[in-house]
Amino acid sequence: MLSKGLSPLKEMFEVWEKHNAVYWEEFLRSSLFLGALGSNLELTLGWQRNLKQASESYWRMWGIPTRADQELSLHQLNQLEAELGELTRRVDRLLAMTE
Repeated sequence: MLSKGLSPLKEMFEVWEKHNAVYWEEFLRSSLFLGALGSNLELTLGWQRNLKQASESYWRMWGIPTRADQELSLHQLNQLEAELGELTRRVDRLLAMTE
């Protein structure tokens, strides 16, 4: 049964892996496993959502901006910067026209 240069342990491992791969492939696609995995994911996402809401409430209670507040401020700052750039270009064009 020895193939070209393979050790008996290597052959045993390949046979074992071949049979186990079939089992695990079936198990990982089974509705039992996928249902449990989906339930676990839903619970984890629920905990994550609750933790985020609780931490945001805590930071707001102390008057500290949350990530969403900081992102909104950054967005508004970027808009102001763009508008300032546009106004600067307009003023430069007007000054160039009067000279």
